[in-house]
Amino acid sequence: MCFSLRRCAFTLLEVMLAAGLLSLLLLMHLAIFQSGMSGWQKVEAQGSLLQQLQVSGARWVQSCTQASGSCVDLDTEAMALLSPLTDSQSATTDPVSGQIVWRATRLFYRDSATQEFRQRTLKWSTPRQNPLTIEEVDFGSGLQSMGFYRSGGHVLGRNVQLAQFSRQGSCWQLLLRAAQKRYGREQLERVEVRFLAIPRNL
Repeated sequence: MCFSLRRCAFTLLEVMLAAGLLSLLLLMHLAIFQSGMSGWQKVEAQGSLLQQLQVSGARWVQSCTQASGSCVDLDTEAMALLSPLTDSQSATTDPVSGQIVWRATRLFYRDSATQEFRQRTLKWSTPRQNPLTIEEVDFGSGLQSMGFYRSGGHVLGRNVQLAQFSRQGSCWQLLLRAAQKRYGREQLERVEVRFLAIPRNL
């Protein structure tokens, strides 16, 4: 039981000490929250980039495994593969010879202007059994180099800073690197993935 005001109240020093401790606890909680949010945003940005690179790489690997290893156009920034498929037709073989009938050329490249990784399917006017490079087929504009066809097509990935093609022994390799800003930050998050593929008949 309180008999005097002096005994029932807190001193100014006690109030200030309690307010200081409360402020310190709030600052600690705020720092932990900000650290957690920053980590979550980083994981979210990297996860989004990784997912789109994996989808892009999987499409490339699938096309490589259906392609002929003996006839491919390759430079560091683009790759053209033979394909027995088109968007509307499935793979077939010649009933007499049993050989694959090639119907299209699939071109994979990075568009440096838009930073998009793209796939373009160029249909052959006449399906053939003998494989031809992209420079040996007339797609309606006469015989052209691979660089001529590096426009249009389907977008497989965005924010792609690097798409590098190479041959590693009996395999083909694709290196994809993508980057994007985290929400509310200027810092770029980067993801890099390598893919290996073995063509049908090296």
